[in-house]
Amino acid sequence: MQIVQPEMVSHCRLCSCCYVQIDHHCLYLYRCIAVSNHRLFVLFTAVVVASMLMFEYSSIVYLRSVYDGQQLFDWSLIKAVFATCPMVWSLFVLNGMSIVWAGWVLHTQIIAVSKGRLRAYQSYRARSWLSKRQRLTNVVHFFLNKSPHMRDEVLNP
Repeated sequence: MQIVQPEMVSHCRLCSCCYVQIDHHCLYLYRCIAVSNHRLFVLFTAVVVASMLMFEYSSIVYLRSVYDGQQLFDWSLIKAVFATCPMVWSLFVLNGMSIVWAGWVLHTQIIAVSKGRLRAYQSYRARSWLSKRQRLTNVVHFFLNKSPHMRDEVLNP
């Protein structure tokens, strides 16, 4: 007996479940991102990026209060920060690198949403034939939990 897989349904080997319009299996959240939780994933990613940016800002404010009146990005001061506040400096650098990664994830998800697609890997590099207004409408519809205004066809480059 063979099971017929419905259209737009994929099976995740990690979850051992089938999902409608699956985007990816998120190893960070350890669950699949599909049509049912895609909006929450994008909002979660935006909150994570905002939190990391707030940490960077707070670190700069803290270092300015500790080293009052000194130029913060002077090489001699950076060496002093390494010597006196290694934890703050290392977290600042590692958090900055994480912002790049999380920002890229958020960017690719918003690009896919703007094209009326769920699968970010499918439509990230493909050229969009939608206008900027149509793509913005798709993003607004996504956050209002409505279906996309227009779908952009994915073309092979």
